[in-house]
Amino acid sequence: MKKLNLYIETSVFGFYYDEDPRNFYKREATIKLFDQIKKGLFDGYISDIVLRELLVTSDLELRGKLRDLAEILTVLPIHREKDVEYLSDLYINRGAIPPHKKDDAVHVSIVVVNPEIDILVSWNCKHIVNAHIKRRLKSLTEEEGYKFGFEISTPEEVIIYDI
Repeated sequence: MKKLNLYIETSVFGFYYDEDPRNFYKREATIKLFDQIKKGLFDGYISDIVLRELLVTSDLELRGKLRDLAEILTVLPIHREKDVEYLSDLYINRGAIPPHKKDDAVHVSIVVVNPEIDILVSWNCKHIVNAHIKRRLKSLTEEEGYKFGFEISTPEEVIIYDI
C-alpha cells in the first residue's frame, strides 16, 4: 500500500504541547501522528503559511519547540499561486470559510493544487474538519473545475493504531 502524504495544518501543532487535561486525547493522537511521521509511516508536509503561523507564537520557548517540530516535515513549494489565491477567495466569498479565517482557506487551496497530498490533517473542526464544511469545499472546488482528490481528517482518524 502507498505511503500517505499528509499536509499538517497549523492547529495540529498546538496540541503537541497542550497540557490541559481536557485535551489529553488530542495531545496523545497528535504526538502519535508526529512519531509515525518520524518513523516513516507517513510523509508529512507543511507550507510557508504554517511556518508563519507558528512563528507568531508569543511564548518564545514554545515557538522554538514548534519550529523544531516543523523541521521533521517537508515544506511544500507554493506553486500555482494564482490558483491558490483564486480558490481561497472563492471559499471565503461563497461562505464556506469566514473572511477572518483566510489562512484556513489558503491551507485547503494549497492542498487542492498539490495533488500528491492524500490528507489535510487538522484539529480545526469549526472551519475545516467539519462534514458540512468539507462538502461545501468539495462542491465549490469541483464546480470550478479543480479536483478535490484528498480527505480532510483529524489526527485521530489518520494514525495507525495496531502497530
